[in-house]
Amino acid sequence: MSALVSSELLKVRTTRGWWAYLIVIVLITGIATAGQVGSATSEERETTRFMADLVGAVGLAGLLALILGITIVTTEFRHGTITPTFLAAPRRELVIAAKSTATTLVALGFALLALLVLVAVALPWLTIVDATIELDGDVASRA
Repeated sequence: MSALVSSELLKVRTTRGWWAYLIVIVLITGIATAGQVGSATSEERETTRFMADLVGAVGLAGLLALILGITIVTTEFRHGTITPTFLAAPRRELVIAAKSTATTLVALGFALLALLVLVAVALPWLTIVDATIELDGDVASRA
């Protein structure tokens, strides 16, 4: 099973499409974070709800990871590489499980990247405007 997962991760790494997903995640998360911080009043920035909504911008990475997962499966059929994949591992459920596991690992990386972009944009901005930053259970549950 681990050979199948590493094979799927190699397929993701050696294609050009996932770079586009990374760029889109950085841009959308950065723009969403800047929009939320920039459009909020100083009173709104002090609330826990604002912090929870700010962390909610990371959810965009989940959507793009879902699209990447769909792309991982459909491009194999489009380019005809699914036949050698099933010849190498004839049990289809193992191949699908490996694709799911690889996509989950990539999605976790996407979410971590989105969280880093959120912190890189929001933390300096909130520090400059002297907003209090509180992270509690409500904020952590949105992440």
